[in-house]
Amino acid sequence: RNLFYIPQMNDLQKNIAFNAPQMWRKEMTKFLQDSLNIIIENLGNPPCQFVFILAGSYGRNDASPYSDLEPLILIEPQLTAELQDKIR
Repeated sequence: RNLFYIPQMNDLQKNIAFNAPQMWRKEMTKFLQDSLNIIIENLGNPPCQFVFILAGSYGRNDASPYSDLEPLILIEPQLTAELQDKIR
């Protein structure tokens, strides 16, 4: 028995339903990249090197429009006191 067979849906609807998570992830990635670029354009370059990571279902490539986002921002380990104050 095929568990993915849904007779009420036409081929286009099936394609959208089964590809929606990948399409959503692609659009969310673009949104986050665009948002980060806008922030840098308005505030200038960050004062230190960093990496922005999304963990959880997004990191596993299981995210859906109903998933929460679990962001991690990793920064350089050696920061001056001035940079530490700016980041806080």
